[in-house]
Amino acid sequence: MGVDYIVDQPCKVKETLSTEGMVSLIKQRYRAVAAIEGIKKDTKSDEQAMSATFQIMLAAPGGVQAADVRISELLAGTERLDRLQAYCKGCPASGGKPFGCYRTLSYPISRKAEEWLAATARKSAMDRPGRLPLQFIVENNLDGGNISKMRADPEGAFFGLKRPLDIPIVTGTGPLDRKTVNTDQVFNMALGQRRMSEARIKMVLLISGGLAIMKQEPARGTYQVAFRETGNDGTSSWWAYYLKDETEDDISTLQLKEYFRMMAVALALRKDVIVSL
Repeated sequence: MGVDYIVDQPCKVKETLSTEGMVSLIKQRYRAVAAIEGIKKDTKSDEQAMSATFQIMLAAPGGVQAADVRISELLAGTERLDRLQAYCKGCPASGGKPFGCYRTLSYPISRKAEEWLAATARKSAMDRPGRLPLQFIVENNLDGGNISKMRADPEGAFFGLKRPLDIPIVTGTGPLDRKTVNTDQVFNMALGQRRMSEARIKMVLLISGGLAIMKQEPARGTYQVAFRETGNDGTSSWWAYYLKDETEDDISTLQLKEYFRMMAVALALRKDVIVSL
């Protein structure tokens, strides 16, 4: 369970299966593989694992019903992925991985990941470009939306922290120019829109860390993604993105950073990102 997101890059795979069909088969394979690994931990053989049954939910005339299927059948139903994954080679949205345009940010999002995001947003807010997304939140009275509702889950299924972290923002020199937003609002801006288009992706990148805007093309090896941007006045600049993983990062932080890097890839390709909380 997590935030599913996919770069909306047209390809033969999506043309053949549809975007929803591709994601469904990938999830089906993940479930089958996870079930096999779980069964084998109980000292069962490969053959025993493949013949075990797995419960899935199916649409039926009377509503959704549970059905038992063999893991071997569940896995065999994903064979189309094997035949189509060759189309992912060389795709700029795949990151060198089969079906790499589709990723997941797993729940619960950890305390460490949220603390990293808050620290990054505070640091970004010290400069005008990085402050713009926070100003957008304040000026448009954006609240936490579904993120706040998810955080209220009594079992903590979605977030490791019970309360969001505050992020101060200074928009001017007067005492009334000091505002505070929180990580619910930031997450809602970064994750809460079903289709993330260019304008929203730019705001996400400005607040995420790792973005450098410069006049000259950056030297190779100094970025993970780089692309030229042309403003409304006709002037151009280079946007270079490099977000480093640290040895102390937990899985949740690594996945959150990967989400931001994929946003940079999508912006470079001029493609939307489809997000499902």
